[in-house]
Amino acid sequence: MTGSNQAHAEPRYTSVATSVITQAARAEHDFAGWLAQVLAAAAGQLGSSDALIEGRPGSWEASFVDQLVKGTVGYGDDYLPGPARGRKLTDAKARQIRDACDWGEMTQRQVAAEFGVSASTVSDIVNGRTWGWLA
Repeated sequence: MTGSNQAHAEPRYTSVATSVITQAARAEHDFAGWLAQVLAAAAGQLGSSDALIEGRPGSWEASFVDQLVKGTVGYGDDYLPGPARGRKLTDAKARQIRDACDWGEMTQRQVAAEFGVSASTVSDIVNGRTWGWLA
């Protein structure tokens, strides 16, 4: 197909997510509660519930996701889960580290001390070796 009729290839994670969500819908007594917790955990990884809707603010889909997640974590993200076990940083914190170094107001060592991570972690973030998707 060509032009505007060309079919979009779905990202692999879409089919994986569809499969997992279907399995959960079959197994979970409280599927809506489970889904709200999953979205809240994803928001926790990202650093805020607003991060889930950044790509489509104002859309009806974003509005429903926002209502579901904020109903779970609170409108001020008061009950937002933290980063996954073994991680100190969320996407938002990594972005703050990168931005602090980009602005040149602090050295990487100062930024590391401020965020409670090593200088090598800061260097990896700044140089795109880790958290590269934040670019």
